[in-house]
Amino acid sequence: MRFIIEEGSLQRYSKNSAFNESMYWNIFNKSRVAVIRGQVVTSSGRGLVGVRITRSDRLSEGYTMTREDGWFDFMVNGGGAVTLQFGKSPFPPKIETLFAPWNEVIVMEPVIMSMTEVPSKKSGDSCDEHDYENIQPIVIASAKFGIRSLQADKSSIIAETQSLFETISIPASQTKLVYSSPRSRGYLSTIQLQLTPENIPAALSKIYLRITIEGELFEKIFEADPNLKYTYSWKGINVYR
Repeated sequence: MRFIIEEGSLQRYSKNSAFNESMYWNIFNKSRVAVIRGQVVTSSGRGLVGVRITRSDRLSEGYTMTREDGWFDFMVNGGGAVTLQFGKSPFPPKIETLFAPWNEVIVMEPVIMSMTEVPSKKSGDSCDEHDYENIQPIVIASAKFGIRSLQADKSSIIAETQSLFETISIPASQTKLVYSSPRSRGYLSTIQLQLTPENIPAALSKIYLRITIEGELFEKIFEADPNLKYTYSWKGINVYR
């Protein structure tokens, strides 16, 4: 992700020294950097180009600008709360604060810029029928399979994770050759979600699914049905690879 702060790239007037307190560019672990991704939109939902984004208390980390679709990428030193300031004439400036863990790519909620104040949605505004505690998605557990549990000269298939394991014994030794399909190129990690319970309120009409992982954003809308399940597949790499 170093390309974000290189000269002529996405983040401008940033000093490389601001990001290598833990020798990030020489030792690729225990780093403090994080990347915040997001989209700035108008009140109608259209992407807003040319919005300047800075970190309020860390001017040394430079600034970035939103692209034509309103999306931006901004590198920060993570490990705590990060306050970003958004500015573009003639809109009033916006300030958003979020938590940025170390060495992660975070996708924040869309930032709405408008000439009039946009009321923020409060967690207590939802009705009882749609309360998260009453209707919440459930991650369906899949079987865990350890390499040590494999039997020699046999194949094993895990249907839930779409994985194949096969072992071959090496003669005159206790060593085994093991093939594991999750380690092969192109394998997709999957997670199965149960989005609705057996009984749902009559007033529930749509299910909105939003998944963010390593900078990837996935959104999908479903018709509200009982026992609604969905399997999400992830390629196992971040959005920049």
